[in-house]
Amino acid sequence: MRLILIALLLVTGNSFLHAQVRYFFQAEGNLSLLPKIKNNGTYVNTFAANPNQSVINSSTTFKHKPGFNVSGGAQVKLSKYLAIEASAGIRMLAYRQKNKYHIITTDGTNYTESKGTYYHAGITYPAYIVQSPSPGVGYFPYVPDNQADASLQKKQGNANLGFASLAAVLKLNLTEKTSIGIGPSLDFLLWAKAYNDKMLIVESPLPDYVYVWAPKTEKASIKKDLTNIGASGHIQLEHQLTDQFALQAAFSQAINKLYKDQEMTLSGGKARMRYVSIGLRYYLQ
Repeated sequence: MRLILIALLLVTGNSFLHAQVRYFFQAEGNLSLLPKIKNNGTYVNTFAANPNQSVINSSTTFKHKPGFNVSGGAQVKLSKYLAIEASAGIRMLAYRQKNKYHIITTDGTNYTESKGTYYHAGITYPAYIVQSPSPGVGYFPYVPDNQADASLQKKQGNANLGFASLAAVLKLNLTEKTSIGIGPSLDFLLWAKAYNDKMLIVESPLPDYVYVWAPKTEKASIKKDLTNIGASGHIQLEHQLTDQFALQAAFSQAINKLYKDQEMTLSGGKARMRYVSIGLRYYLQ
């Protein structure tokens, strides 16, 4: 049995060393396709003068936005029908996040209800759940004011993310010129920037109250709020146009959550990056 195993290793190793290797570069456009998610939570503020409870429900949608991928790698032909390839690349993805919320708050005798819509790229809160700087106030809901800067209203909630990726794909030839592939990638977040309302928390002279407002919209990094190292699965389709050029199309789905969980994270759906891409590949030989 040991001799058989050694012989198989020698044969497959020799075949791999003599396999045809093709190096390539490719450029693609992509379109984000993050699905709608719903979340909910119940929070009790025991620090208030009259302890109250807030029941919060939200839905979050993501507008599809274009981006791009550039990568390079090598493909090794294993047989007439099979090939494997490895690549490294940079990818930019974009989206605009829209949040709808419905909050019902009761304190035993009083009942308040609020609902609305705001644009903000980040962990799915129907409102910010803010830790008050005043002793004895605890947490309370806060909704961003998207009217703070009218000149930037159309940009609020827009985000763009940059990733470096290492990918491996197993490809099967369907015809002489067309193949399908499947494989994973390891993704490293390089940057994450978004146009969001800037939230300020300022104490009033009274000991048990705070003023909270968003005076302006600004583009700032949200990288600390996102998963920085993750993984994705990819399904690819390739059609050879000439000996050196091929058309590429792919569907990609992230496995990891887009946003990190935080102390007051709502339960329910989690945003996970999803996108399609199409582009052109150039083989060096």
